[in-house]
Amino acid sequence: MRTLLLGLFSLWLAVGLAACGSGNHAASLMPTSNVVFIRAGVAGSAGAQERDHLSPRLRVFGHNGFDSTGNDSIVLMKNDGTGTTTLTNQLNIVGSVQLSWDGAKAVFMAEDNHTYLQIYYLDLSNLRKIKPVQVTTSPEDHVAPRFSPDNSTIIFYKFVPAQNLAQVFTVSASGGLESQIATPNLAAYFPTYTPDGGKIVFAAYDPASDSQTIRMMNANGSRLTTITHAGNDYDEMPSVSPDGKSVVFDRWSAATTQADVFAVGINGSTLKQLTTGGSGWGPVWVNDRIVYCFDGKIWAMSPDGTGQIALTPSDKNDYWFWD
Repeated sequence: MRTLLLGLFSLWLAVGLAACGSGNHAASLMPTSNVVFIRAGVAGSAGAQERDHLSPRLRVFGHNGFDSTGNDSIVLMKNDGTGTTTLTNQLNIVGSVQLSWDGAKAVFMAEDNHTYLQIYYLDLSNLRKIKPVQVTTSPEDHVAPRFSPDNSTIIFYKFVPAQNLAQVFTVSASGGLESQIATPNLAAYFPTYTPDGGKIVFAAYDPASDSQTIRMMNANGSRLTTITHAGNDYDEMPSVSPDGKSVVFDRWSAATTQADVFAVGINGSTLKQLTTGGSGWGPVWVNDRIVYCFDGKIWAMSPDGTGQIALTPSDKNDYWFWD
């Protein structure tokens, strides 16, 4: 009996140590197969203003404001289009939304009563009792938030007037001081963590060369590396695969003024175009599928680009960053 108990204790201890890891063990868990998106209210002109944080590509592509009257909803569904559930509605104008790695929370940006974009999150542990929690309050725009893999930190970007550049910031999920992760001479958009939480992948705009590429740095801002080389095009909205080995992003073509989804190894190898003809943008890895936006709908495909299918109906306006 003692031998059995000792064996069980050893097994428990081994599992516990493996789960604890080095302080950020979310990557050892199965990533969620759910996805969240915004279902816009009736189209209108309310809030349609250009904001300082928008990248040059977005301004050219037309994503320079909101197209909703403020009656927006946040919707949850599986990455195959089933299990659609409206989490909350009647929201002020919502600009972006993403799930945490484990699907336990959703983080989004929405206009406050003074028309500044603030960060909010939803605790999804009880879908019958969901209430937005405001994280930021400063009078400025906080853009494209995402959770760290362990849900303790929210990463986002905002415009820094002194630098005349957008920069990466982090804030505790419980609120408090916002900390800048500086990228001097580079504007930084759409930051996201690698699954182990050790690195940040983001879209970097270089004003000197008028180029926008996908880059990566350590979580403290050190050791900046370049993943893509876009030439005259603009790369943006990166998302890292659950195994940390590849990145999907969209590339806007200056020649065709259209955006398509691409994938690349996180070390910059094996670039592959997954959609064609300007039929995809804003891709997100959702477990074993890539989910993306096109033509006011949410789409999904296999990691190799096959099996492209619309998940939401054509009579809605669905997206997770301004459409």
